Amino acid sequence: MLHQYNLTPSLAQNNNGVGTVWSHSNISHYLGGTDHTDPDAYFAKYGYDMNQFFGLVQQYYGEMNKNVASLNNLSVSGNNLHISGWHAATESTIKPYSYIFIMDADTNREIQRVKVDRTRRDDVHNAYADVPNSINSGFSVDVPLTNSIIGHRIRIISRYTDDFRGNGNSVDYGFHKAIKVDKPIESAASLDSVAYVNGNLSVRGWFADNQSVGKPYRYLVALDATNNHELGRYQMATVPRPDVGTIYNGIANTGQSGFVANMSVNSGMLGRNVRFIARYSDTPNGNGNTSDYFFTRNSVTIK
Repeated sequence: MLHQYNLTPSLAQNNNGVGTVWSHSNISHYLGGTDHTDPDAYFAKYGYDMNQFFGLVQQYYGEMNKNVASLNNLSVSGNNLHISGWHAATESTIKPYSYIFIMDADTNREIQRVKVDRTRRDDVHNAYADVPNSINSGFSVDVPLTNSIIGHRIRIISRYTDDFRGNGNSVDYGFHKAIKVDKPIESAASLDSVAYVNGNLSVRGWFADNQSVGKPYRYLVALDATNNHELGRYQMATVPRPDVGTIYNGIANTGQSGFVANMSVNSGMLGRNVRFIARYSDTPNGNGNTSDYFFTRNSVTIK
C-alpha cells in the first residue's frame, strides 16, 4: 500500500505521531478515540517490537521499488548545457524510453525534454547490483542553449516511461541541484601592451571569439582614433595563452588566442592618435568574412 500510494515508510511512534506506519497502540496514544494497545503485548511475548516490524517494512519496501540516482554534472559549456549522471530504477524494466527534463526551478514548469540513450555504468552496477538496469543507467547530453533556457534557474528530472513521447506511466527522479543559466560569452579580448619605440610599433594582447572558427587569418588593423579611417593592417603572430583558455573555456580557440604584431610606422600615421582592431578573417588579405574586436583603450599618438 505504501508503494501504491507513493508513500515513504516512516514510523509514527518514532516521529512524535507523524508517519506512514502506525500500530493500534500508536493511534490510541497520539490520536485517541480508542484505548487498544496492540500489537505491543503480543510482540513482546516473542521478544519482538514495532521497531523490528518497521525494519521489515523498510526492507521489503526497498526491494519492491528502488529508485536511485546521482547528477554528476550540470554546467554551461560554451553554447551548450551539459548534463550527466545516472539513474537506476526497478520499474525501468517495463519502461523502455528514457528522457531528461529541463525544468524551471522557480515555477516547476517544463522548459525542454530530451530523449536519451542510457550508457554503461559499471560503478553504479557494483553498488546497486540488485537494481535491474543499473549497468546501463548512465546519461550524458549536451543541450544547445536557447532563449527558453537562458536567464532561468533550472533543475533536472530523469525519467523512465512506457511512452515514446516521454509521457505515459513513468518513474522519475528529480534532482535538487539548480543553476542559473546566464547568456554565454561569445567573445573576449585584451590589449596588454602598446609600445612605440624608434619608429616601430609593438602590440601584444589576445582575442578569442566563437565566430573565429573557419577564419584562419589574423590581422591587427590600425585606425585613426579621430575618424576611424584605416591607417594600415598587419598580420599577427599567434601566441599560446593557456591562462585565457582556463578562464574562458567556453569560447573557441582561447588557448591560442594570444597575438603579437610588430609594425613599421608609415607616413600616414605620423601625428595621429592610433587605435586598433583585432581581426579574424577567412581570406589572406584580411577582408572577406571577418570577426572584429575594437579596442577602445591603449591608443598611442605617433610623433
